Amino acid sequence: MKLNEFGSIANIDKKRLGRGIGSGKGKTSGKGHKGQKARTSGGVKGFEGGQTPIYRRVPKDGFKHHVTVKQEILTTDVICSFIENKKLSSDISRQDLIEKGLISKDAVVKLLAGKNEVKTPFKIEVDKASEKVKQFMK
Repeated sequence: MKLNEFGSIANIDKKRLGRGIGSGKGKTSGKGHKGQKARTSGGVKGFEGGQTPIYRRVPKDGFKHHVTVKQEILTTDVICSFIENKKLSSDISRQDLIEKGLISKDAVVKLLAGKNEVKTPFKIEVDKASEKVKQFMK
C-alpha cells in the first residue's frame, strides 16, 4: 500500500464530542450523568464490576522459595576440554571450578557423563555425581 492509496481511510474524521445537542454527542458527550466514570480521569483501573480482578485471581509470578537449593550441572566433556587446554589440572578442587567460572559459590554441583569418552583421568570435588560417572571414577 502506498501513500496515495490510503483514500477514505485518511479522510475519516474522529468523533467530535461536546458540540451541541444536535450533534448526537453533545451535552454529556456520551458519558451519562455525574458519577466517577463521567469525570476526566474516571474509572478504576483493574475494576471488574465486583468480580475478583484478574491480578488477584492469577498467582504471583517469580516466587522463589527460601529453601530451594540452586543446583548446577557439569559434564565430563567440559572438564576434559579444560584439562586438554591446560586451563585446569587433573586434580580439581571446588575453588578451581569457581575461579574458572564453571560454578557459582553457593550452588550444589552435580557431575554428569558427557557424550564423549574420557581420555584423561581426573579427580574432582563435587557434591553429587551420576551413576555412570561413579563407575568411571572407581
